[in-house]
Amino acid sequence: MNRLRRGINIYLHNLDGITIASDKQSAVLGGGVYAAQLIKTLAKSGKVAATTAVTCVGIAGAGLGGGMGMYQGLYGLMADNFLEMTIVTADGSTVTANDRQNADLFWAMRGAGHNFGIVTSYVYKIYDAIPTWYAASYQYTEDKLEAVFTELNKLNDDGKQPRELTTYTVFANNPSVSDKVGLPPHP
Repeated sequence: MNRLRRGINIYLHNLDGITIASDKQSAVLGGGVYAAQLIKTLAKSGKVAATTAVTCVGIAGAGLGGGMGMYQGLYGLMADNFLEMTIVTADGSTVTANDRQNADLFWAMRGAGHNFGIVTSYVYKIYDAIPTWYAASYQYTEDKLEAVFTELNKLNDDGKQPRELTTYTVFANNPSVSDKVGLPPHP
């Protein structure tokens, strides 16, 4: 956020409460809950939630933008897991949004929520923990890109892959790798 110009950054770190519902199907989270906090808290109860793969990211912020993560094959994007939100709007009003109340706002918040208000708390779906799972990160040089995506497309089988399989790709320049294989440097 040190590059933010002509904007406002509202730090919600003190809104970090996590309360698991009695039916253990959802939890009420404060708007400042980070993925690491949620993962650790839910693990104690044998539960998981759709979270980002990066644990230093806030759940609400990532989810309001859609939110990809390792459980998306099973539980959808993070945005799909909001059940209700408490939102402070630009005029200072506090509103509740869900499928029954302020439904249009609730729909808009799940994907473009950064534009409509500040989420101070929300109800979020949680799930029974999966006994075993595997995550891996691989790096390839640019000259392997076409071959890697050919194989990923085979693996994903035009969207028919098992729900347990999630793949997502991040493009990043790693000069220490690219320069060693003789690829041109990036600006």
